[in-house]
Amino acid sequence: MPTGREIIWTGAISDALSKFTREQEAHVRSRLSGGARVIDIAREFGVHRTTVSKIKMGTYRTGPSC
Repeated sequence: MPTGREIIWTGAISDALSKFTREQEAHVRSRLSGGARVIDIAREFGVHRTTVSKIKMGTYRTGPSC
C-alpha cells in the first residue's frame, strides 16, 4: 500500500510551469539551427540547459496561453 500523496501533473500545472512563450521557443529553435550552443542559449534566457535541450529534442511543452 503506497504512503503519502500521489502527485498527478495536469495540463494546467504544466502550462503554468512553462518557461518560454511560443515566440521564444521559435527563437531558441532558430538559434539552435544557426549553430548556437545549448549552454549559451540557456544562460541568455536564465534557464537550465536541459530546458533548452528539451526544445532541441522536441519534448518541451509550451502552454496554450503563452
